[in-house]
Amino acid sequence: MNNTNFKRDVLKKLEHLYNNGFNIGGNNYTINKVINIYVKIMKSKVESLGQTYTNNMIKDIENIINNLDENSPYDNLEFVNTIINYCIKTLNFKYKKNDREPMVPDYTIDEIRDMAKH
Repeated sequence: MNNTNFKRDVLKKLEHLYNNGFNIGGNNYTINKVINIYVKIMKSKVESLGQTYTNNMIKDIENIINNLDENSPYDNLEFVNTIINYCIKTLNFKYKKNDREPMVPDYTIDEIRDMAKH
């Protein structure tokens, strides 16, 4: 898949989450619920670093997702795509229990902060 198709697919997936959400397990998951799923897991992963780091990370994640557009760097598009896919897999695991639990995408606070600056 070339970059243009990838970009279009990620933006389409994100737009779908904003407008309609995904229906999994009889529940509708919109962009805010998807962000909350990822943030909750990341908060538990970094809570030992303190509240300031955690709050900044949450703002950065929201910033990346809410400001994604066709001019965003590839890393940001890949990040959002990975987060959306992870959350959908997590929800499918939760409701269907037919899969292995998905691994949390391995992004560091520094990587997230750097992406949020673009």
